[in-house]
Amino acid sequence: MNVVDPQTSSAKAVNLALVGYGRWGTVYKKEIDNLKPAGLNLKIICSQQQGLRFPEIEIINHWSDLGRFADVQGVIIATPPHTHLEIASYALRHGKTVLIEKPICTDGDQLARFAQEFKPTDLESKVMVNHIHLYNPRFLRLLEALPLVGPIQAIESKGGAWGPFRATYSSLWDYAPHDLSMVLKVLGCTPLSVSIKLLKEQLIREVPNQEIGRNYSLHLTFPSAIEVAIEVGSLYPQKVRSFRVIGKRGVLELDDTRLVDPLLFNNKPLQDVEPRTPLQGALLRFADLVRGEVASVDPDNSGIRMALQVTKILSAVEKSS
Repeated sequence: MNVVDPQTSSAKAVNLALVGYGRWGTVYKKEIDNLKPAGLNLKIICSQQQGLRFPEIEIINHWSDLGRFADVQGVIIATPPHTHLEIASYALRHGKTVLIEKPICTDGDQLARFAQEFKPTDLESKVMVNHIHLYNPRFLRLLEALPLVGPIQAIESKGGAWGPFRATYSSLWDYAPHDLSMVLKVLGCTPLSVSIKLLKEQLIREVPNQEIGRNYSLHLTFPSAIEVAIEVGSLYPQKVRSFRVIGKRGVLELDDTRLVDPLLFNNKPLQDVEPRTPLQGALLRFADLVRGEVASVDPDNSGIRMALQVTKILSAVEKSS
């Protein structure tokens, strides 16, 4: 899908480096290519894959070489989570703006130490974390429609699929950052309490190393007695992605797996939105940040504050489980 706002077609060029060229890295490249009319230009790919070649893109083997490319303004980090902060620190020290794939890391203490390395103003103006569902045009439409439900009483969110199955971190980190970031965006406050429950656990024999898949439920209580229930995991036979906001006057429901009428209010469809992909929305916002057209990423959206909050919550509940 290639949908670019005509107003962005004359935008100032932004030169980007992509660190990591696995499954998600290839998606980033595709969407950056789609956004060339909006000024996004992929100049560097950092990957150790053999035989990787693209016209007009330089391939480097290690991210520590990025410092010699003065014309690269933005760095996208799509590597395993345990590498994110080291790469981000290097890029920031070399004057780059960074977009970090979620989760930013899986250790709340490690992230807090990273945040202390830099001035808060530098973090807010130079760091974006890709909580991608916050850039889903349908979720943005849900935010606009929130007044319809009246005072919010509860939120129910569910996300998952079959896999991925990893040895390095659990499915909690693959899926729950999406749900938590959406909940925090809607409510705009910190939970008073959080608990976690293991719903299902299964040894997956058909994958290398016979990894374990898990589904979890999280229960969060917010001010004004708002209750939030989240279910996530890697043991759903099919993709699941639903988000329900329950208020005194009704229910808003977003189901991104539904091809027809994905957004409902009291079971009646709301007008659908532009077909731009969430990743395109995130990349365009990142380009604005790189250009200095916005002073900071919305701190309640994909800035360092949101990343700190999400990581702190998940790190704490995982330790308690």
